[in-house]
Amino acid sequence: MLIAIDVGNTSISAGIFANDMLISKISIKTKAKQDVEYYFKKLNNFLTESNLKKDEITGFIISSVVPNVTKLLARLSKERFNIIPLVVDYKTKTSLKITYAAPSQVGSDRIVNAVAAYNLYGAPAIIVDCGTATTFDLISKEREYVGGVICPGIGMSLNALYRDTALLPKVELLKPTSIIGRNTTQSIQIGIVYGFSSMIDGIVERLKKEFSTPPKVIGTGGWSSLISQYSKNIQKTDPDLTLQGLRLIFNMEECNH
Repeated sequence: MLIAIDVGNTSISAGIFANDMLISKISIKTKAKQDVEYYFKKLNNFLTESNLKKDEITGFIISSVVPNVTKLLARLSKERFNIIPLVVDYKTKTSLKITYAAPSQVGSDRIVNAVAAYNLYGAPAIIVDCGTATTFDLISKEREYVGGVICPGIGMSLNALYRDTALLPKVELLKPTSIIGRNTTQSIQIGIVYGFSSMIDGIVERLKKEFSTPPKVIGTGGWSSLISQYSKNIQKTDPDLTLQGLRLIFNMEECNH
């Protein structure tokens, strides 16, 4: 079985695959100032809850945008699972050509998402990842990672409103029931949901013009299920896109050996 781990700035998603099927997944908070033991306990509890034993894990793949956690998880894989992990970066063989001016600047999560989108949904495609940051990634039908757009994320914006103002409260993001807020909480919720969905649609409309044929638009990330309900352009929402991309890349690597 394969453990696939995607380390984001806010949370870590881990999934277990058996015969290419995602059988269990978990999300935990990213804590860079921890040690191997902390993450081993989290993963070991995850295995126990999934009715699996450590010895049943035969593969380990990591995508990470937090270098400290990357090192901890790589050590964990070697020391606790006796597996040399595959750590995805711009040099990893994925069958995609990265045409970014500086390929090393492309986050591994964006590469993984591009692989998943191309193989699962086809191309051309635009991936909208509503995570810590809101990112847009373009994949051509020629298997090229063309580039993208990076914007502040929803959680980041909510926290900034609370942190940088004297009177605005910390708000839980819920589905708005109206376009007009009748109190401060509703006003913030409306502003975030409609603001981000409108921003996404506006950017996607501009990005579509870069393609000769209409691209598929795929949403992923923690906020995508909510925001996609208000977006005119997101055609498919796949919360497991990154984990599936990790599985696909691991299988490619296995075939190359």
